[in-house]
Amino acid sequence: MKYREYLTELYWRGAYSFLGLAFGIATAYSKKEYLLYALIQPLRQALNQEDRTDQVSFVFLKITEAFTSEIYLAVLVSLFATTPVIWLHLWFFLAPGLFQHEQRSLGFTLLLSWFLLGAAFYF
Repeated sequence: MKYREYLTELYWRGAYSFLGLAFGIATAYSKKEYLLYALIQPLRQALNQEDRTDQVSFVFLKITEAFTSEIYLAVLVSLFATTPVIWLHLWFFLAPGLFQHEQRSLGFTLLLSWFLLGAAFYF
């Protein structure tokens, strides 16, 4: 492949990754009420176990804070959900330039790192 073909391939892989992320943000933002409810639900359950009131809500100190919090939550949920797509496009870009033994070792390393990252996130 020539240099221009590599740049074109990188451009399209980046564009597909960005479009996936944008679609994820739009989807997560459309479900913002559910996501905010899911975010506050453990606090509600903990307060109900201590016989406290069920009136748990968010407090926003600035006018734009509610909107920016919803956008921030949508971006984080989308980033978490579309990370496999982004890694897949990165792999599709890098794999043709690697030898077979390099692909196997890099694939094993990526899978192992994803497993360890998931285990660390869980704990």
